[in-house]
Amino acid sequence: NTGKSTVFNLLQGREVSPVRATAAATRRPLLAGGPGRTTQCLEGMLVPEFEPAALESPDAVLARETPAERLFVAVNPDLPERLVLLDTPDVDSIEKEHWAVAGHLRAAGDVIVAVLTGEKYRDERVVAFFREAQASGRVVIPLMNKADAADGFATARQQLKEFRKDVGCDAPAFVVPHDFDLAQAYAAPIQALDGGADLLTYLLELDVYAIKRRVFDSSVRHLAARIETFLEDVDAVAGVLRSVRDEYRTRAE
Repeated sequence: NTGKSTVFNLLQGREVSPVRATAAATRRPLLAGGPGRTTQCLEGMLVPEFEPAALESPDAVLARETPAERLFVAVNPDLPERLVLLDTPDVDSIEKEHWAVAGHLRAAGDVIVAVLTGEKYRDERVVAFFREAQASGRVVIPLMNKADAADGFATARQQLKEFRKDVGCDAPAFVVPHDFDLAQAYAAPIQALDGGADLLTYLLELDVYAIKRRVFDSSVRHLAARIETFLEDVDAVAGVLRSVRDEYRTRAE
């Protein structure tokens, strides 16, 4: 209930993902992209951990009976082919099945927009989720939703400063005021906290290839570390087995 679906829609200038006032409303992820990218996704080439299906009814994203591995796909011809947007279930949801879904989507994305509120920006699970994303080479972009505009968003500035420190990210921060008019907001970009490029422009100007290289390098290092740990464990087990063999040989003699 931080407003992820609202931000997802604002980036597209229209309602694509259904918005509800209840927490954990988005139960299944929703991908939006241009015709070429959505075709790739429906063919299982973009997010292989899920079973993609074209979005025919927006309420299907909210339905509990929808299979957990489902990924809905919506075509937005206004999105450039280099940009694919994903709306996700809560990373700290009361629904435990959402945690694995969020983890798969974090692995699929190169850039993670951290949609925060004053109540959730220092939540332990939220901070851990984005800290791991940042450590893996991905770009984490903090966005304070429902922000109080008083004194130049003074409260949001302090909260975002604390979040950045906790997570270790240095990307520009963005804000969506709590009292915005939705009809007008669809026609207006999401503004940077310090007057830089709006969020959509910033996303489109990112160096995609540099980010992908960084994520790939991080993945290789992570795999190498896991292999090293595995081999150390194997060696330790081998040492135990050798000692058992020697013990039984001694007893036999």
